Amino acid sequence: MLFNYKDYRSLLRACFESRTLDNPDYSLRAFAQDLDLTHAAFSQVFKGVRNFSEETALAIADKLGLSPEEKKYFHALVLAETSKLPAERSDNVTKAEQLRERANMTHLDPEVFRAISEWYYLPMMGLVSLADFRPDPAWIAQRLGITLDEARGGFEKLRKVGIVKQDPKGVWRQDMKYMISPEGGVDIEKLRAQFRTYLAMASDAIVNQSSEERVSGSETISLPKRNLEKARQYTEEYFLRMSSLDTVHCHIPGDEVYHLQVHFFRITNKV
Repeated sequence: MLFNYKDYRSLLRACFESRTLDNPDYSLRAFAQDLDLTHAAFSQVFKGVRNFSEETALAIADKLGLSPEEKKYFHALVLAETSKLPAERSDNVTKAEQLRERANMTHLDPEVFRAISEWYYLPMMGLVSLADFRPDPAWIAQRLGITLDEARGGFEKLRKVGIVKQDPKGVWRQDMKYMISPEGGVDIEKLRAQFRTYLAMASDAIVNQSSEERVSGSETISLPKRNLEKARQYTEEYFLRMSSLDTVHCHIPGDEVYHLQVHFFRITNKV
């Protein structure tokens, strides 16, 4: 799996070795030619003497036949090494980490999701990353505004299914990374109920939280249907950038748990 390689040279070597398995006579020179590169320049990159430019990296990703997610990953790995701006290098290291993490996620078992589909399970997972976290039901109940029984039973359930656990130093962490989607077989009605609950909480926050405590905004536009896929891609990129601010990626203990939802939906009636 290409996402297991943490620098682009290792990824290229893996691609090269894969081709030699199919054809033992396949050479580095042939690989360079397939990528429209000179053998000398490609050898220097392989040895770490030089780097690809961003334009060359994008062209190579196409020629390697990578999937869209693999292209993003390869691009991020290249920029993590080659960008002249330290902040951009750091951003791409984080982006590569996120893409690698996402590629290694599995769909949550439908039965497990059914057991932890109440709204408070997701923020409960986030609580363990807070600087002042305590695995105390009373503390959890107070921070989330839930009952003591919900806090006690919820945290125990997360522990039993292995989503949160203590590391060797006794620090609680979210250990299991997973995705939830209808494609994974989850109960769609429970997923919709979860969304509706968060929407109601967002509506309440507009009234009860100041603008310094939240980020709110909206935009109404008209667009051709063919651009809806671009809107989906832009939204995925936005989620990726927002999640880079998470404690896990910025390595700074959290103070609060936040929830982000984006809904881009049709307002006009069909004719």
